[in-house]
Parts: sequence; C-alpha cells; structure tokens
Amino acid sequence: MNRGDRAILVGMIALLRRQWPDAEITALSGHADRDAAWFGIRFLPQSPYSMNPWHWLRLAREARRSDLVLWGGG
Repeated sequence: MNRGDRAILVGMIALLRRQWPDAEITALSGHADRDAAWFGIRFLPQSPYSMNPWHWLRLAREARRSDLVLWGGG
C-alpha cells in the first residue's frame, strides 16, 4: 500500500523489460493477485516482511532458479 514502493517497482520493471524483454519477473506481495494484475508480473503470495521460515525457503528456491536476484525497495 506504499506508493513509493510501487513507483520503484514500476521503474525496476521498465528497466528490466528494456534490457531483457522476455524476462520472467517475480516479486513479493501480500496481495499477489491484485498486484499481478496491476504490474503484469508474477508475485509470490507473501509479505516481504514475513518471518515465516517456509516463506524464506520458498524465496530461496525461487532465487536459486533465477538468473538475477534484486533485493531492495523504497
């Protein structure tokens, strides 16, 4: 629900698409379905602030299959 974070994500998606138009981009969101429709990318349905160990394992598995991982935000 943070406009600044959304603006940063929009910019990051645009930069990645410019360099790699066919890249599969995945982000985290507590509102994965809504955000997938808004941003046009895949979201893991979890908060970036989650302390759930299963969420961290899922995130590690996603990162392992990725060519590039960017970690950060607003």
